[in-house]
Amino acid sequence: MESAQVTYFGKRTWHFLPEKSNGSLEDVVIAPHFPTLTAASYSRRMRRILRKVMNFALSREGGATHMTHTAGQWLFEGYYDHLLDFVEQLHSPLLPVNDNTFGWFYERNNSKTAEGNFTVHTGRGDLSQLGDLLLWNGENTTGFYPGECGKVNGSTGELWSPYRTWDQPTTIFLPDAARYLNLFPKENLTIDGIDVWRYESTNLTLDNGQLSPDTECFCLKNRECPRNGVLDYGPPAFNGPFYMSHPHFFLTDQMYRENTTGLQPEESEHGMYVIMEPTLGIPLSLRGQLMISTKVVRDEAIDLFKNVAYDHYAPLFTMRLHAELDEGLTKLLKLALNAAIIGMYTGIGLVLLGITIVLTGIFVTKKHKWHNEQRRDKQLQCTQN
Repeated sequence: MESAQVTYFGKRTWHFLPEKSNGSLEDVVIAPHFPTLTAASYSRRMRRILRKVMNFALSREGGATHMTHTAGQWLFEGYYDHLLDFVEQLHSPLLPVNDNTFGWFYERNNSKTAEGNFTVHTGRGDLSQLGDLLLWNGENTTGFYPGECGKVNGSTGELWSPYRTWDQPTTIFLPDAARYLNLFPKENLTIDGIDVWRYESTNLTLDNGQLSPDTECFCLKNRECPRNGVLDYGPPAFNGPFYMSHPHFFLTDQMYRENTTGLQPEESEHGMYVIMEPTLGIPLSLRGQLMISTKVVRDEAIDLFKNVAYDHYAPLFTMRLHAELDEGLTKLLKLALNAAIIGMYTGIGLVLLGITIVLTGIFVTKKHKWHNEQRRDKQLQCTQN
């Protein structure tokens, strides 16, 4: 018996396109030194004497308030960091650092194992489950959150389940965040003659239980729970002070935009959406975007941060994904949607054609107008003559 599951690795490949970029890979980017911020965050749970040891280590072994690297180094090339090198050589299970080089996508370009493996439903036996994510790395839970929040579900984004209902949100699983996000139905549209539904992110998408009790389990007891609109990105990121939100802190509490200049959140620019044909579950257009930030905290016990003017959330980078169904695939989608109607009318046409042939045959037989019969009649007449 064939299985209703299939497991695969998601290989990602990125190419730098200068013509579509606002800058070059040589542009210089300055950001908070988040390895130091992470170490300082760890130390706040320690005793006073251990905090002094941490402060001494940060002052001697590469701790800093900020770091400067090129865009290429930040993204794929990676860069050497003295503090990471020091922590790696400690080989401590409490500080699981196994590389002295960092880049947001370092060693991930063309890697098929970076995101792990995914097991999805093939639709066998129940087509409505086609594309539903069942397991991540062979497990049905992420291991980072308790209860329902730790369950693996939704879509990986490549395949979506068909036969959708209007009250059903569309769920996307983010392996890097080890959690799922819900987009909610917003409106009915007609695009290129195709009836579609538009799903959008709302203030429930990045909720931590302030609005919906179902998402309260994303708040862990040993960590500070962010306000609505911001997710704690720390659990899958070495428990560091990292946070995930919409770009420009769109749909977040006003507090997150305090003490940070240049933020101008707009719904048309910074929200997420999927425009999907609900019968087959095929997206015509989608835009996903999330911003990663780090929290900079004034800390009297850490020399590097005792002069920070005020606590604030510093944006680090934004991930954006945009896709459109091209004209050729749109035509195929129309054909697939109309296949049943085309088949019905084709069948009716063939039935009518068959009936016409039968009736014609009956009529000709009654009138003895078959060609062979006419020729035999002529031959008999010639013989008699």
